[in-house]
Amino acid sequence: MGVRYSELAVRDIEERDYPLICHMAQSQQDLFYSFPMADFPLTEEALKKELQNRIDPLVVVYQGKTVAYADFYRCQRGKKCSIGHVIVDPSVRGLGIGGYLLKVMANRAFEAYSVAEVHVACYSENTAALVLYTQLGFLPFSMEERRDKDGRRVVLLHLKTNEVY
Repeated sequence: MGVRYSELAVRDIEERDYPLICHMAQSQQDLFYSFPMADFPLTEEALKKELQNRIDPLVVVYQGKTVAYADFYRCQRGKKCSIGHVIVDPSVRGLGIGGYLLKVMANRAFEAYSVAEVHVACYSENTAALVLYTQLGFLPFSMEERRDKDGRRVVLLHLKTNEVY
């Protein structure tokens, strides 16, 4: 069961959102998918540091509560924008809020930056996210080996779309 988009609001991140975003990751693994360089639990200081190099950090508000976050980590006007730090509060996962936020981010990239493509990166173990990205029309175009926080080998998939939602 999903939420109606009319029940959701998107706005720029505010400092009052920081503690809510920090608590969205419930484990080191969960945090690794969204903030791979951060240590668990995510702190407001670490989040602020991450935001220094991000573009258009946005949150989704549902029933008065900040429930999702994403930003761009790279935008090349006329070429591509890369969405990063996508995270959804565990209490509302599976309701379509992540998909909504990705559509908003992609549309912003196409409209504000006149890009030809929108990119995302996703770890191969993050099945739910990979399914969502492919449902939204993102297709893999490359992959690379990385290491997780425990030093294990993991695969980071790069996906892209040129669909406007």
